[in-house]
Amino acid sequence: MELKIDIDKKDNAVSLDRIIDMVLENAESDPQKQFDYMKHFDQKFMEEIKKYSHVIRNPKLDKTTPKQFEAVIENQSSDLHDVMSDAGIAYLKHGMKLGARVVFELLY
Repeated sequence: MELKIDIDKKDNAVSLDRIIDMVLENAESDPQKQFDYMKHFDQKFMEEIKKYSHVIRNPKLDKTTPKQFEAVIENQSSDLHDVMSDAGIAYLKHGMKLGARVVFELLY
């Protein structure tokens, strides 16, 4: 991955936030396998949100008590929470690897 840094004429400095934004923009425009985890978790989020929405919108739940309805929500949200946790760990791991790689590229 080669990072092209565009500097505004107004601002001669390049911040870490700006470098991260550029890396993520490159990830969106230039498909690379190292960013496949982002697409994977986007798909998993959507699958779980659809499942959650389908169950919660069930007309049969209108007849349940608030306590029963809360139990259904908790049961359904656990899968969504698991995907969110897995995604957070994956983003952290990949972010650390990417950060090390960017630092290496900037140094050499």
